Amino acid sequence: MNNTGGGGGHGHPFDREPEREARDVRNEFVSVEAASAEFGVVVDPDAFVVDEAATVALREVRS
Repeated sequence: MNNTGGGGGHGHPFDREPEREARDVRNEFVSVEAASAEFGVVVDPDAFVVDEAATVALREVRS
């Protein structure tokens, strides 16, 4: 039997830098929807940049 990491990460997902999440969307590690739902980061799906105002608002509502 092999043991593998679950990828749970460390710390609260909303503490992650939004720019890192945008990079993960660009590199197809997570979807735009997952970035929003799991990390509270709103990413423009065409330019792969963070919508800072929308991200702040989303994180305030969800925290």
